[in-house]
Amino acid sequence: MEKRKNYCTACPDTVFGKYIGGCCEHHDDLYRKGGTAADRKAADMELRRCVTADGGLAIEAFGWGMYLGTRIGGSYVFSRFIRKKPLDVLKFWVPGKQRFNWATT
Repeated sequence: MEKRKNYCTACPDTVFGKYIGGCCEHHDDLYRKGGTAADRKAADMELRRCVTADGGLAIEAFGWGMYLGTRIGGSYVFSRFIRKKPLDVLKFWVPGKQRFNWATT
């Protein structure tokens, strides 16, 4: 049996009996594509919508948790692992700087 790649970093691929690995893979593809801060937020919202589609209250809560996790930690993951560059903490926190513009930084 071929082992599938785990696209849902820090989360299981199946939650409450629903396979969400495809949602996570699509989210990873959008992060790899890069873009602006608005593009990143749209990718995170798309992940939440995909995870919570056709789910009950528990999967809805889990989807919001994933959304918050990607909003909080996604910039670090993108910067550190996908772009393979170190995190520039000062640029991340300095007000007025354009953050998360992956295609041009």
